Amino acid sequence: MTAIPLFPLNIVLFPDGPLPLRIFETRYVDMVRTCMREDRGFGVVLISAGLEAGPAETYDVGTTAKIIDFHQLPDGLLGLSCVGQQRFRILRKASRRTDSIWARSNGWRMSRF
Repeated sequence: MTAIPLFPLNIVLFPDGPLPLRIFETRYVDMVRTCMREDRGFGVVLISAGLEAGPAETYDVGTTAKIIDFHQLPDGLLGLSCVGQQRFRILRKASRRTDSIWARSNGWRMSRF
């Protein structure tokens, strides 16, 4: 089992699929910083209940994403170009509180299909 950070979205990412992102929440800026520093990807999972900008419940299957490029957008936000890699199933969830936001991006367990 491997722990990966999670990024809940209202989209489904497929292996080899493109994923452009605009990062504006502090918890995800921190996640991207960690991913870049450790040269690792993150998991993208479809939201089953809730919103992208706040607490959300997710389905248990997702796809890992690799950051292939980053840049500052005209509005000052962080822009990412990512690509889907492989499907995974969440085996166990763990969360932690960061800056008064329930960050669901740490401590997730995954396994390959």
